[in-house]
Amino acid sequence: MLDAVEGSRPGARFVCATAGSHRVAFAIEEVQEVLAPRAVTRLFHAPRALLGVLNLRGDILPVVELAQLLGAPPQRGLMGEPNARLVVVRAKVAVQGALAKTGTLALLVTHLDPLRDAEQGELRPIPAGVPEIASRLALGVVDAGGRPLLVMAVARIVATDELASMRV
Repeated sequence: MLDAVEGSRPGARFVCATAGSHRVAFAIEEVQEVLAPRAVTRLFHAPRALLGVLNLRGDILPVVELAQLLGAPPQRGLMGEPNARLVVVRAKVAVQGALAKTGTLALLVTHLDPLRDAEQGELRPIPAGVPEIASRLALGVVDAGGRPLLVMAVARIVATDELASMRV
């Protein structure tokens, strides 16, 4: 059994992106790097949001279509879009009865948005109307020029039941 290990609050700087109709943000310290889409190896019987795996300098990373994980329909052909990006994120995940380990995965997003700085305490509760899974995988919402950004909890994404079959 894996459990998310979360810090008290995300950092004050966020890597922002659009994933389908969702505007999302990741604490910059949880983002390892951002890549152009590349070939992935498909896996049979994988969760629907899991597109496959890729080899990144010798590490095998799961590739997840974030919009689909958050409840949107699949975005066919997104890997070939010029603005699509893979946001490689990492988080500590507790393994029951063992020390925490780091989980790393690549999240496919529609496009990147500008970095966002946020004041401490700016994180607000998730409003009504946000899909249930998105609410479970987010820490809260920050305002970005009148448009809310879901601040994603990377540890929750890494440990979510929807991706349980990819755990090693």
